[in-house]
Amino acid sequence: MNKDDYEIKVYAEVNADKADYPDLPDELSYLKELYTPAQLTSTILTQAYMVRDGDVSERLRRVRHFAYFTSKKAAHRLAKFVHQQGYIETLAMPVKNKRWRVDFCSGTLPNIAHWVGVVRKIVIDAGGEYDGWESPVMRKDDPDDVNIAKNFHGAA
Repeated sequence: MNKDDYEIKVYAEVNADKADYPDLPDELSYLKELYTPAQLTSTILTQAYMVRDGDVSERLRRVRHFAYFTSKKAAHRLAKFVHQQGYIETLAMPVKNKRWRVDFCSGTLPNIAHWVGVVRKIVIDAGGEYDGWESPVMRKDDPDDVNIAKNFHGAA
């Protein structure tokens, strides 16, 4: 697929005031400690909608995460930490209102609710605000992201 030949979709906007935790099997109940009801519902729905659109979650692809900080030092500390953990394309940059954004990528989508919860906790523990994730839909016939295959070291 040509990088210019894509469509951007927002899959799951959830009303935070009305959201409740989805029914989860006991082994996934820990996710309630990592998310608000709206955040968990949005993450689960997004992956379900991607699968509905043909996504094969085991495919190699970039899952880009976004975090915001009010401190340059904290932003760079997180960027260094996630890079050391195997995340790729790690970048801390200044943005509006004296804030710093940190972008970094993991390499797969399976268990996204678990891994986004882990990343969210890392960001919050570092003093930041987790702003979400994005990923392309990877269908059966789409080629794997070869850069992920070459550079990814195992962080989810």
